[in-house]
Amino acid sequence: MTVVGTPVAAAGTRDLAAARIKLVTSSGRYDLVVDGDISGNIDNGANYYLQEGQDFLDELVEIPSSIRRWKGVLATGQIQVEIQRLMSVNRLWIITTADGRTDLTDSYLTPDAMRKEYTTLTSGWESGTPTYWTMNRTGLAPEQIGLTSADFVTDGVLDYEDVRFGPDWGYSGILFAPRADVDYNLEVIGRFYSVKLEEDSDVSFWTQHKMSILINAARYKMESEFGNMARAVALLATLERDLSALDNVTVDRELIGLDLEH
Repeated sequence: MTVVGTPVAAAGTRDLAAARIKLVTSSGRYDLVVDGDISGNIDNGANYYLQEGQDFLDELVEIPSSIRRWKGVLATGQIQVEIQRLMSVNRLWIITTADGRTDLTDSYLTPDAMRKEYTTLTSGWESGTPTYWTMNRTGLAPEQIGLTSADFVTDGVLDYEDVRFGPDWGYSGILFAPRADVDYNLEVIGRFYSVKLEEDSDVSFWTQHKMSILINAARYKMESEFGNMARAVALLATLERDLSALDNVTVDRELIGLDLEH
């Protein structure tokens, strides 16, 4: 393929557009930008591998920006909230003007234990102060993704209040019992996937601080997909060394109370 133009990213730029150029030039895959033109730098597949690589890194190692806060409201009558790109919950509080912050972290039940504790239809759950919580399996089976609550009513289906209708990719549900008797503020400290890389100007911890690791992760995903296992194995070994070093730095910073910029 003929390579056209020169990179347009300004020196020091660390966003998706810059990462795309780095991926293309380091891998030699100029087909990942339109017409092989890195001066135009229009995505033609590179973004997919960069996002896949970033998600892979987020799953492999916990970094400072993995731990984030979600604040929202469990409204009167509700039994669940949904949070995008949440991997796991570290701590959870309910907050009211009257009672302040109540830590519910240790009131976690497994999904099966919640179902054993609350055997009635969700529509029959009593109202009160939320006492227990669990990570909810919100999504419907693939064949039912297009259904709505109205379809369930028409079909006579029972007990669907804890279901998310429509595409649920990227959402995690937190189910509470009993049903909220008033509005409760919620605060969740959890481990999250990084911000998605979609627009050219988008940045994340990986683009800002560890671009080379992100590029190698994207290349690993690319080589694995195309069956170039020798290259994939070599890239994975490099990633493991780099992530081990990053993990050591993270631990050292946490021990002395420092943090990396998000």
